[in-house]
This record gives sequence, structure tokens and C-alpha cells, in this order.
Amino acid sequence: MIYLIVLVLFVYLWHRTNVLSDEISELKKSSQAKTVNPTRIPTPTQAMQAAMSEMPMPKAPASGAETVVPTTVAAATTTSTISIPTPPATTTTSDTEFNLGSKVFTAVGAIAVLLGVGFFLRYAFENNLISQGSRVLLGCVFAVILIALGHYLRKKYDTYGTTLIGAGFGVFYLSIYAAYSFYQIIDPFSAFIYLTVITALAVALSLWYNSKPLVGFSFAGAFIMPFLLPFSGDIHTLFIYLLIINGGALLIARYKVWPILTVGSLAGTSLIYLKWITGSYTDALFTPTLVYCTLIFLSYFTTSLLNFIYRDRDYQGVDAILLYGTPIVYFLLNTFIMKTEDNVALLALFVGIFNLAMFCVVRFGFAEIGELKKFSEGILLMAALFLAASIGLHFEGSSLTIIWALQAAAMVLIGDLIKSKINAFAGVGLSVITGLKVFLGGVVLPIGSVAVFNGRSATLLFVTLMYAAIWTIFHFDSLKDAATATYKKDEVQVPKYIGILGVFVTVLLWISLESFSFIHDYYLYLPIVWLVYVLIMTSLSFYINEKLPRFLSYFVIFCAFCLMMMDQWVLDPLTHPLIFNVRVLTAIVFALVSGIIVKFMSIYENQINEGERGVKGVLLLLANLSVLWAFTLEVLSYFNQQLAGLSSQAAVSVENTKRVSLSVFWLLYALAGLGVGVFWRSLFARYFSIALFSITIFKIFLYDTANLSDVYRFVSFISLGIILLIVGFVYYKFRDRIAEFVKVAK
Repeated sequence: MIYLIVLVLFVYLWHRTNVLSDEISELKKSSQAKTVNPTRIPTPTQAMQAAMSEMPMPKAPASGAETVVPTTVAAATTTSTISIPTPPATTTTSDTEFNLGSKVFTAVGAIAVLLGVGFFLRYAFENNLISQGSRVLLGCVFAVILIALGHYLRKKYDTYGTTLIGAGFGVFYLSIYAAYSFYQIIDPFSAFIYLTVITALAVALSLWYNSKPLVGFSFAGAFIMPFLLPFSGDIHTLFIYLLIINGGALLIARYKVWPILTVGSLAGTSLIYLKWITGSYTDALFTPTLVYCTLIFLSYFTTSLLNFIYRDRDYQGVDAILLYGTPIVYFLLNTFIMKTEDNVALLALFVGIFNLAMFCVVRFGFAEIGELKKFSEGILLMAALFLAASIGLHFEGSSLTIIWALQAAAMVLIGDLIKSKINAFAGVGLSVITGLKVFLGGVVLPIGSVAVFNGRSATLLFVTLMYAAIWTIFHFDSLKDAATATYKKDEVQVPKYIGILGVFVTVLLWISLESFSFIHDYYLYLPIVWLVYVLIMTSLSFYINEKLPRFLSYFVIFCAFCLMMMDQWVLDPLTHPLIFNVRVLTAIVFALVSGIIVKFMSIYENQINEGERGVKGVLLLLANLSVLWAFTLEVLSYFNQQLAGLSSQAAVSVENTKRVSLSVFWLLYALAGLGVGVFWRSLFARYFSIALFSITIFKIFLYDTANLSDVYRFVSFISLGIILLIVGFVYYKFRDRIAEFVKVAK
């Protein structure tokens, strides 16, 4: 809370100061514009042109004579129009050798000096070679010599001199740290003062010299030191030290755009903190460790915020690294000291709430300063991710799924309201994770539940509403013009597809699971459930003009057809009477649904493409096959029941009757299809009837002739002949109608 108040006051005062400064600058400019009347001074080019115009022009030479141009004029003209390009510098072997010898070797040498001093201090500490005070004093003297020598040499050898200065500051850090932590020569307050002065001096020199190598070597030594010397048992020693060096690094980052320094400091601090919690840390130090770590990472958060304020400077991506990396690193490091999963969840909740609070403060108070609007979108994203992580760590099962669904929908909605694409797309991503959790077994039916009104249904309902909200938000944004829309036209397609796909699959999963759990012999009735659902979704898809639900529906129709064919061949006659059974009901529902969808295709002709028009024929074919298949099985089932218990002689008569009845049924069905094709001008119906006539003819001539007695052959052939004569008459009678329809169809 104190941090939030101080931060708000700081940003407000900074903003007011900048406003006053801009007003003063404008007043100065306006006053100077009124008093100053500059004299127009000709440029060198204008003066040259004036001089050339006053010079006497040479007379034209005689024909064939060589043209002579005055030297002065030619020189002037050449000078004013021709510039000689400087040849590009080429890298030679000598240049490479110089860079290797002067820069690389110097850097390695400086690091070696730091390592040498560190090992010397450790060796002297272990073997008690010289007194403690002398060790520290020698280190400080050596540091001063390096700094002075570097300052003297940098005027002529800039890189070499600043490297020595950086090494000197590194030795200073080593010496002061050893004096306080291991020798106890100085008290904590004195160590704090010394280290603060050294850091301030390093900051001042780096800014004065504008030297990145100087600050790099200084902080490299500062972060390497804790790895060279063993940690003391005093937690305050280490973390006060880290606060000081991080403060110095971040202070420099405010004046110099040196991204590697900020990122390197964050990485170095993280490594030192990781070594602390895996080494000297104990459970008794939990609170001070967490407090110190929080203070350090708050300083990085503040730096990230300032980077978005000062957007006139190019931070080369370090602002994004701090914005997203700081909370993630803070959370991951502190998971090591959290003993339980609930504590880790609380830590994620704390990080999420902090980012959410900062979003509210920045967005509604200072969004117009710099690019704090973009900064607020980033911290809102982090808040959402950490809150989702907290929920995932603390809750489980259906509760987790419902909360994630609500959060995903809220992220998309808030992202749309504040026009933050990154948050909206992150919400879409969370919805995908939620859906995967559901489809991988994330919903369980509680014991003793009733159909529909149960916990699983409630969970899937929330997931469905989440996907419906996502589709709705992106759909209505796609209808806006480019000036008012939040997203580009190509950006809304994937979220819309995810939304409508999520709705379709989630509801399909829900009705399928309910069927498995509460319908006896669900595999027999599941095709009917799917077909009714398909009819609803197809109607909705035409209404909202979305193609994806229709294509998904076509696939489910095919699956329903396959399931019907696999599971409904044989039905128990005791529970499934002839005609009035699930097989015939499924076939009729299949035909009705297919017919209604085909009718919708005709009504909404402008919404379907050429490929989807081909689905019409497939649907009609499957519908006719399902009806023909179902009633064929009913005919066979009726006669098979008659055959039960009969003698072989009586069975022959029933078997012949079955074959003839089946042929007659097929002929009548083909004739009915032909009538539909003629009167409703359906090319498909006529072709299907002709195909069925052909199959029946082959059956009668090849199969029935060989297996039937003369009486049954007579019935088969007479039936075939009469029906075919009727077919021929129909074609003669309605020849013009059929020809006209075929012509139009082409």
C-alpha cells in the first residue's frame, strides 16, 4: 500500500513538473521569435552563383575548334555539383588482431585481476597470512591505484582505461564486503555508507565518461563477489548489498540506455538469490528473505514503469523484459521457499492482485503519460496469468474449470473494452487451455447426480458461455468499420473460430456424456441425439452466417450414420417391436434432418459455396440409404421371426416369400423416388431410383431366378414388369418436364 501511494505521488509530481517545463519552453520560444530578426546571409552556393553571373562569358568558338572553359568556372561548377564518395572501410587482419589484443585481452585481464583478488582474499582469510585490517586496506589501495591509472590512461586509450577503472571498483566491492561480512571490522551502517559511496562514484564516473565498459566491469565484479566469497550467516549483509548494487544499476538505467546493464543486473540478482535460498537459507528467515526479495523486485517494477514514461528513448526491448520478466522471475524464485502448494497459490495470488491494483492506478490515473496505456495492458495481462495460476494451484476439478472459464471471458471482454489486443488474445489462449482441460477428462459426474441438473452440466454450461462470449465479442467487432474496430479483419478470424468451435464441441460433449450416463442402451439412441443437435446448430449457423458449425454438423451427421449402421443391425424383438423401434425412428429422423438442412441450403443459397452444394447430394444419399436400410431390415426381421420353429418344408415357402417381398419393397421404393424426382424436379431422386431399379433387376434375374420356385418367380417378374412399365410411362408422360429441368440444371 505504501509503495502504491508513493508511486502515485511520484508519477503525479513528475507529470506536473513536465507540464510546467513545457510551458516555460514555449514562452521562451515565443519571446525569442518576437525579438530576434535574423539578417539574411547568402549561402556559399548562392554567393558563388552571383559571382559567376558577373563574370564575362567567353565567346563561342569557331566551328570545329575545341571548346575552352575557364578554369575558375569549371572548378566552381565541379565543386558545387560533384561530391567524391569516401571509400568504405575494410576490415583487415591487422584490425582483427588489434581488436583481439586491445579489447578482448584487456577485458579478460581485468576479470582475471578481479578473480585473483578474490582468491587472494579467500586464501588470506583461510591461512591468516596478514591481519584482517591490512587485507582490506591493501584491497582498497589496489582499487585506488587501478582507478587512478585507468583515469590517466583513458584520455589516450579509452577502452583500456575504463576497463581498469571498472576493475578498480570491483576490487572496492570485494574489500568492503569482506571487511563487514567476514572480518567484522566495520558495522552494518558503515558498510552501507561505504558501499553507497562506491556505487555512487561508479555511477558518476560512468555517466561522466559515458562508458558502458566501465559500468559493466563495475557491476560484473559486484555480482561475481558473492560467488567467490562464502556467505555469512547474517541475512541483512547480503540483501542490503543487493539493494545497493541494484539501486546503482537501475539509477544508471534512468540516464543511460544500456539495456544489457539492467537485464544483467536482474540475472545476477536472481542467481545470487537462488544461491542464498539453496544454501544459507532456513525457515526462520522466511519473512525477511521474502521482504528483501520483494523490495528488490519492486525496484525493477518501478524501472519498467519509468521506461514506459520515457518513451522518447529507445530501450531496445529491455522494457518488455522487465515488464514480463520481473514478476515471473520473482514468482519462480520464491516458489523454492514456499513449502506447500497452497502457499505457492497465495504467492501467485499476491503477484496477480498487485499487478491488477497497479493496472487500475495507472490506467485510470496516468494512462496519457508516455506509453503508460501500453504498460497498463501488460500488467493487466500479468495479473490475469498469475490469477489463473493461483486458481489452478488452489482449486481442482469443476471449480477450477468454472473459474478459468469466467476469467477467460472477463479477459476478452476487458481487453475489448480498453482496446488491449494482448489481453484479449491472452483470454482466448486461456479459453483454449480450459477447453483442453475439459476434453482431457476435467469434468467428473458426482455420485448420485440426476440427468441434466448436475455439477458436470453446470461446468460445461460455463465453458459453453465462455466460448459464446468470445465469439460474440469478436463477431461484433468484425462488423465495425476500420476506424472504430479494435482488431483488424484478419485478427478476428481465429478467435471467432475458436469461440464457435468451442461452443459446438462443448455442447456435443455435454449431450454425449449425459446420454452415456442416463440413457439405457445409449449407443442405440445416441445417433438421434446427435441428429437433433445437428439440426439446431445448422439452423443457428445459417442465422449467424457462420460456415464452421455447418461443416462440423456434416461431420457429425456422417458419424451418426456410421454409428447407426454399426449398432442397429440386430434388435431384440421383445423390447423393439417391428416398425415401432429405434432403428426406424433413427432412419426417419435422419431423413427429416437431412431434408430440412437441404431446404435451408436452398433458402440461404447465397451463404453456401460450390463445395458445400455438393453436400446436398451426399445428405440425400445418406438419408435414402438409411430409410431403405432400416425398412429392409424390418422386412427381413419380420420373416425371420416367422421362420423360427418351422419345419424345413414350411421354411422354404417363408424364405421364398421373404425374397419376393424384399424385391417388391425395393421396386416400390424406387418407383416412389422416381415420382418425387419428376414432380419435384429432383435429379438426385431420379438417379437414385434408376440405381435402385438396376440393383433390383439384377437381384430378380440373377438371385431370385436361381432360388425361387415358379410361383414366386412369377410374382417377382410380374411385379418387376408392371413397375418398369409404369416407369416407362412416367418418362414418356413427363418427357418435356424432365428435359426442361435437365436443361436448367445444366
